[in-house]
Amino acid sequence: YSIPFLIYGKGVKKSMIPKKAAGSHINVGATLLEFIAPKGFTYYSVGNSLTRGNELGFNYGFWITGDWVGKIGSEGTKYTSDGGTPPAQERIMQEVEAMRAVSWWRIKYGKTI
Repeated sequence: YSIPFLIYGKGVKKSMIPKKAAGSHINVGATLLEFIAPKGFTYYSVGNSLTRGNELGFNYGFWITGDWVGKIGSEGTKYTSDGGTPPAQERIMQEVEAMRAVSWWRIKYGKTI
């Protein structure tokens, strides 16, 4: 259900991505652009760059934050890190559904609003 996203190379430092950042496939493009594009470069992306502290990743069945992982549509969250209160399922679902809707719209209608 998950594949690690490893970034390495000249000038890449661990501190470039916040410790609690979490993401998924939708964040990869934006993250790579942040690393390689010239400073001030403007780009458009459905996902947020992990360098900006994105806090939620998801796929078709699961979601992940910096401290928690859970099954979409289920209250059965599992603790993965150092404590705190798990995120509300309502908040998780709002973000997941919004990203799915934007992705669907973009595929179906392109750049037409």
